[in-house]
Amino acid sequence: MSTVIHAIERVSRWCGGLAALLVFVLVLLMLYDVFMRYVFNAPTLWGFEVGTWTMGAAFVLSIGYALATDAHVRVDLLYGPRSRWILSIVDLIFLPLLLVVATWLTWGLWGYFSDGWRTGE
Repeated sequence: MSTVIHAIERVSRWCGGLAALLVFVLVLLMLYDVFMRYVFNAPTLWGFEVGTWTMGAAFVLSIGYALATDAHVRVDLLYGPRSRWILSIVDLIFLPLLLVVATWLTWGLWGYFSDGWRTGE
């Protein structure tokens, strides 16, 4: 079991590093877009959308890293002065809820994705 946990933590840390790299790429992309728009008066057609997708990818990739390093923001009402055992139980309750919500969103948005993929959007 610990081998699986260590493998998941390695993947989470790798994704965190990739997310950090994507944020750096996003900064360069935004600088390029602003430079093209205001210096050359030639805005890019793709800059805003690529920036949005890059930030979305960085956000999604960093979720696992934040959970693995315990760096995410928590609600003090639930995570205030509690023992580690109680916090683990709260995390065990939260994880299935998170998976249900992610599954529900994926199922609900799949039609939009497949329509966009089919039309080449």
